[in-house]
Amino acid sequence: MNRSSAARIIATGSAVAAALSLAIVPAHAASPTTTITLKVTGCEGCTIGVQRAITGGNPSKITPAKPTFWEGTSVKVKSGVATLKVPTANTSGMSFTITAPWESGTNFVSNIVLGSALPAGSTVTSSQQAATTKATACWAGTAKTAVTIKVQVAKASLGGGATAASAWATPTVATVGALADTTKGTLGNQEAYYC
Repeated sequence: MNRSSAARIIATGSAVAAALSLAIVPAHAASPTTTITLKVTGCEGCTIGVQRAITGGNPSKITPAKPTFWEGTSVKVKSGVATLKVPTANTSGMSFTITAPWESGTNFVSNIVLGSALPAGSTVTSSQQAATTKATACWAGTAKTAVTIKVQVAKASLGGGATAASAWATPTVATVGALADTTKGTLGNQEAYYC
């Protein structure tokens, strides 16, 4: 074998190795995810859902602006904990729904109140929450790989025999967007909570 033949064999071998390495490298890296642990008091067996719905025109300037709608997999509260794994990019403008087995007579799905006119990090008692007239379920989001949000839940009698889950973060978390009117401190939606 002469030097020229050896060079061609090495070059061919290198090309095959390069082609094989390209074949086993994924076309794109996986998007970062965030594990959200909700420590829930007062709602064992409740179902927690997660959504991201951005109001048309994005008046709150949520970034990234897409997707304008996303919905994750719901989980049940077990031993006071519900854990969700979500795309990190979707956390800004995200909201959480809560469905309690004892709710009745409502025409909406309850949302977890994440904040109000109080600053983020504020502790909120059940009497303060019941007296809250404006609040939001829109989370400012996070870049972290894991976060924990403590949630308190109480039964809210709304009149006419309706009972809803009044759920709120305490301490409150950073939020985005405008505050909305509540009913006895409770927020809800019929399709999604738009931020």
